[in-house]
Amino acid sequence: MDAQVNGQHFTVDAGIFGGRPVFRGTTIAVSDVLEMVAEERNWDDIIAACGGAVTREAIAEAVRTAARVFVRRAERRPPRDQTTGEIVEDAPPREHERVLLGKHVVVDTAICHGQVTFVGTRIFVESVLDDVSREEPWPSIVRNWHDSITHESIAEAIRLTSAAWMAAVSEPAHA
Repeated sequence: MDAQVNGQHFTVDAGIFGGRPVFRGTTIAVSDVLEMVAEERNWDDIIAACGGAVTREAIAEAVRTAARVFVRRAERRPPRDQTTGEIVEDAPPREHERVLLGKHVVVDTAICHGQVTFVGTRIFVESVLDDVSREEPWPSIVRNWHDSITHESIAEAIRLTSAAWMAAVSEPAHA
């Protein structure tokens, strides 16, 4: 949980926004900034909207951390009963499982050893979000991945990672 809670540029304080991650020294929620990134806003505009209290390095760290948390959670999904959805404690190893995490994001044990990819591709979500964290323009990211992903899929990946991070920090420490 430590990597999910504290970074160089963000922290969690139970007294601020109910314990959601905020940028250090501010009351600016990381999830709000990630939403601006998902809207494909220019980072200069994001920094200005935050009154200069958030830096490029802080935004990049937030994107990378959210991606890491999301991937770790998605790839470690416990086996569930197909009928009830309940976690099966003593389930045999899964032969094949495909779980859509969104319209554009999937975990499929038959593709890339169950790593989080974009639907219909072998492109890792974490790799694309690493491009985003380097402030690469989205049209370039799409081109570099041979138009196999879209702006919509990148935005969805950012929103999914942000939601996973917020869920992770709200879970009890033993979860």
